Amino acid sequence: MSMRSGVSKMAAKNCEIIFNRTIELFRRNLWRKSSRNVVFIRNLSTPNVFAAMSLKQNRLKDENSSNSEHNLTTPFDTFINRNPKNPEYFGYNKQRGYSTQYKKRNFFKRLNLVLTNRHIKAYVEDQHGKILAKASTEEFDIRKHLFKANDVSAAMNIGHIIADRCLHAGLNRVSMYTTDIRKKEKFQEFRKAVTSRGIELTEPARVIPPQTFYTGISVKKKRKGIIGMKINNSTKRKFT
Repeated sequence: MSMRSGVSKMAAKNCEIIFNRTIELFRRNLWRKSSRNVVFIRNLSTPNVFAAMSLKQNRLKDENSSNSEHNLTTPFDTFINRNPKNPEYFGYNKQRGYSTQYKKRNFFKRLNLVLTNRHIKAYVEDQHGKILAKASTEEFDIRKHLFKANDVSAAMNIGHIIADRCLHAGLNRVSMYTTDIRKKEKFQEFRKAVTSRGIELTEPARVIPPQTFYTGISVKKKRKGIIGMKINNSTKRKFT
């Protein structure tokens, strides 16, 4: 029995050795085969297919980027401005009114103050007449905190409220055109209250594009005339 067990152990050991050798030979023969997809050589004990694929993708990206650098880039055919307030900051597309018009329309946003015998009202309008922000002593939430609805303190409080509402709406520059109430104390306090909150009551000047209509026309300069002089009768007779 002991001899049989020894023979079986030796046979099992020999089979294990032969199996390991065949596996090594198989691995070597398989690894020596040339393949285009293989990027680098790595031990077969820990193969990493994803690393090889990532390196191949990076190499293709580098080739594509090098080819795109040599290609000329074409400019955009159309440009879309997605910021509606961009012309206001630079003074473009500013509307103009007639010179004889009482309330001119050359503004982007205008602050108006209306003083009546009972109430005080302030509102901001755009070029098309749309009201963007307003404040009035007719509102109950404002009126209940005031002693009177048409005095100087009411005008000052309306100035603070309309300035805060303009800032919440994203307006920090508005124009104000008033001629008839400029000397009143209510208007002066209203103006101080608005400017104290950080609102500028001026807008950027209108930018006029350069006129290129008459660039190809050359205007001839007028020839300077000879200064006239009086001629005596004796000199006149010489030529007659």
